[in-house]
Amino acid sequence: MLRLFILSSRYSAPPFSPPTQLTCISLTRLRQTQKSFPYPPSLSLYSTLGSKQGEGYLKTRWKYIVTVVKSFVQGMKLLIKDVKEARRLRRNGLKLDGTRPRPPPESTITWEDLRFIDKTVSDLKRVFPTIALFWIPLVGYVAPFLALAFPKYLLSSHFWSADQRKEFEEKNKVMRKDNTKRLKEYLLENKNDGPVKIIADCLDKVKQQKEKDISDWNWVSESGIMSMDLSSLSSQHINCLSHSWGIKTLLPFPFWQRRRLVKRLNYIYGCDYLLQSRGINDRGRKREALMERGVSVKNVDRALDVWLSLSNSQENCPYVLLSHAPLVWVEHSNN
Repeated sequence: MLRLFILSSRYSAPPFSPPTQLTCISLTRLRQTQKSFPYPPSLSLYSTLGSKQGEGYLKTRWKYIVTVVKSFVQGMKLLIKDVKEARRLRRNGLKLDGTRPRPPPESTITWEDLRFIDKTVSDLKRVFPTIALFWIPLVGYVAPFLALAFPKYLLSSHFWSADQRKEFEEKNKVMRKDNTKRLKEYLLENKNDGPVKIIADCLDKVKQQKEKDISDWNWVSESGIMSMDLSSLSSQHINCLSHSWGIKTLLPFPFWQRRRLVKRLNYIYGCDYLLQSRGINDRGRKREALMERGVSVKNVDRALDVWLSLSNSQENCPYVLLSHAPLVWVEHSNN
């Protein structure tokens, strides 16, 4: 206690002195400043939000958030509905044997049903990263806005607006057309290569025959193209083929692109079987089927008949021939 008393006496406060004139002037200026700015800078945001302008800002932001949430909820409902319908179709009306879908005799499954199943599976793959991010703590709050920034890659068509759907379809159409032309340029540059020469000769014969008799494709099995496999093509060739079919992979590895391409061609081969066995009469549907195969012509009836007769003439999927078949109509795309 004695030590504390000595310290307190040694460091005592200075004696009180009345405020000088300079001190009074500074206090007056401080009061005027407080009247002009009643809140410190750190509280300026709260003061703005409390005003009428701030209320309008909050209402605008709140409406935007509600619209985003509603669009996500509605899109998720539509996606779940399509997934249930695709599961029902695949379970009841379709059997898979690896290359072709084999519908049972009593089944009424059509090409549209098989296309609906394929589209639903693609939509699930596209939305899966967004759903996975949504359940991660803290990151989940950013996932919807990140998906809105890149809707073509992180959202399915269930979440797109009508303008976005039209825009993306046009971009995909132009991109696939350019990639098909790039594939043709690659074949012309490497026409002396062994596999490329066999493919080019076979395509020339298909071009000649598609204007005449399309009932006889026996020469295809004798041309040597049926004995070829996608593994015999170079990595650059596989890359051009994948892009011409609208297939994009995260990592452009040849074996991964080849796998995706085989899966896509199996789907096309199965659809060709259903189109020929079940039939299709609507010209709009025929045009959609040809666009799915990368063919854009005015005479859709003749072009689809040529494609189906060529595809269904072989017992097994002609991967090499079918993957290059759109090149038959490249020169006549504007006719």
